[in-house]
Formats: sequence, C-alpha cells, structure tokens
Amino acid sequence: MCRNDEIGNPTRSPTDPERVADSYAANLLLPRYLFVPRARGLGSTNLDNLKTLASEFSTSLRATAIRLVEFGPEPAILVCHNSEGRRWFNRPSSIPDRWFPRQELDADSCAFEVLHGEKSQSRRTLMGADAWFDRYDADRYELFEQSFKAGGGEVLSLLVFKDDAMLED
Repeated sequence: MCRNDEIGNPTRSPTDPERVADSYAANLLLPRYLFVPRARGLGSTNLDNLKTLASEFSTSLRATAIRLVEFGPEPAILVCHNSEGRRWFNRPSSIPDRWFPRQELDADSCAFEVLHGEKSQSRRTLMGADAWFDRYDADRYELFEQSFKAGGGEVLSLLVFKDDAMLED
C-alpha cells in the first residue's frame, strides 16, 4: 500500500514498491524497443509529439510524458505543479542532479499562466533557465518550456535543455 505523498516522490528508493510498479507498467505499456525509435523519430520533445505518442500507445499524457523525458530525442525534465507548488518531477540520469526545479512557479513561466489562467496549454517557448532553477549560474542558460493542464488542478511542464553545457558535470 502506498500513500498519496509517495506517488511521484523523487526521493523514493528505486526498490520502493510503487516505483517498481510504475517501472513495470511503463515497460508493459510503453516498451523501450518500440517507444525509443518512435519517440526519437519525431525529432523534438513537445506537446504535439507527446499527444501523438500517447495516442499510438493508448496511454495517458502523464505516463507518456514521463517515458518521453526518459528516452526522447532531447534532454528534458518533466515537472508537475499545482497551486501549492511543485508536486513532483522526473529527470533522466543524463541530466545532472544540480538541475533541481524550484518549488514555486516563477510568474514569468508559461506554467504559471497555464495554471492560473484560462489557457489549457502553452506554446513551446524559449525561456531563461533561472525561471525554473535556483542556481547561481542558471541565468546564463536558456531552455524550452511547454506546459499543459493535466487535470486535478495540476500543470505539467516539459523543460527541454537546449545548451549542452547544462549537461556537463
């Protein structure tokens, strides 16, 4: 049995039963050998391609987005926020741990506008990384953001790293 606060918690152990179940479900519904070539063949990590993949695999946008940031064509992080702040995020091993998303949404982010406004999604927008990361050097980098409402008062944001220097250790 798992509690609500355990779902999507990035601090959980890889052997946590909920995490093992998530991995099993992803491997069953979005098998790597089928998903990876298809995702990479689409060329970019954006909402249109995410919807295409979710439709082709008959999976939710949330589950497909998690898989897309793990194995997609561009280095990306998926972040979930609600009106109280960050709920969870998914970062693949290719992105260094130092890129840890802020707890609160920046008012200049597309996610803020989607969460608090009438729009259900944003366009893929180039934005300063300091809107998402509270690091001394974040203002030197830019990334692409695209956010969309995910139901339950949550917004999901795809953050695509455009600068390879952000991926260096």
